[in-house]
Amino acid sequence: MRREVTNLLNDMWLKRKIDHQDPRLNSTIQLLKKASEARNSQDLFELMHLIKGIEFFKQEGITGRDLLDVCEFVTYAFKDDGEEVVEFDD
Repeated sequence: MRREVTNLLNDMWLKRKIDHQDPRLNSTIQLLKKASEARNSQDLFELMHLIKGIEFFKQEGITGRDLLDVCEFVTYAFKDDGEEVVEFDD
């Protein structure tokens, strides 16, 4: 029962209306909201195409299969201006 409720909530979250002007952005956000185990190879390659140009991945030399692994677990999170996106430990 708990799993069914979780699945229902996830489906409701995925179908929630996103009101950005750019339909590609809406599509990307929906894809990032999809659970990693629910992503297919087309989803992963679409994400890979989007993130391979990010400077961090270029600098760190993250390419190929490693980048595909990142795409499997990358998610969407909305952050307010000034909020930390990545936190580093000392």
